[in-house]
Amino acid sequence: MKDCPENTALGNFMFEMNLNQLIITPTRITDTSESLIDVIITSASHLVNESGVMDTLISDYLPVYTVLNMKLPKPPLQYILTRSYKDYDGERFTAHLASRLDQLHRRYKRTRDIDDWRAFKNAQRSVKSTLKTAEKQHVRTEVNLHKDNSRSLWNVINRCIPSKDKIILTYHRITLYVANDFNHFFQSVVKRAAETAEMLALQNTLNISTELEPLNRRSELFSTELFKFTPVRSSHAQRFNA
Repeated sequence: MKDCPENTALGNFMFEMNLNQLIITPTRITDTSESLIDVIITSASHLVNESGVMDTLISDYLPVYTVLNMKLPKPPLQYILTRSYKDYDGERFTAHLASRLDQLHRRYKRTRDIDDWRAFKNAQRSVKSTLKTAEKQHVRTEVNLHKDNSRSLWNVINRCIPSKDKIILTYHRITLYVANDFNHFFQSVVKRAAETAEMLALQNTLNISTELEPLNRRSELFSTELFKFTPVRSSHAQRFNA
């Protein structure tokens, strides 16, 4: 370095701040001179693995470089709550949900008590609500887990969108309960319709004795054998449609 006020000021600054200059070879070379113009000054020489000047033909000014021995900071710990399905058994899970419903339904069939019927319906709604909540939570977890992966995220979304190629189950219940509900519904509809018609006829003084069966005969028509739905599998129904 030339002995000039600028060099003296730089040297005093480095000495006072305990700094080291890493570049020791010229950074500009001409046919008449060589000079060190660009410098790299550091206060942590122990972090420097390598430093120097790069030879290039683009310009008379040669670029300087340094390689530091740096480690990426460790990310903070993240605790992820997940559910293991290693020992999951779908049939046992379904049977567990249905066992309580089956008990309540058999109790109602035995007692025909309105409170038992309400207990059965409340338990039924609770099971359906629990399943829907669990499904929503599962989808929300999958979306958050794959939010940075567009392909996996779309796979999650597509599984939630109904498709024409998929068989959509209208009832998420045991088929025996669905069949019994249909039986009960249609029997009650026909019975109420007949009772309403008879009441309207009496209110309007209409003589319909010749048009209606005797009361005991009508009660026979409203027996449980009039409407009888038997639960079948979806594969059987598809066979009939074909």
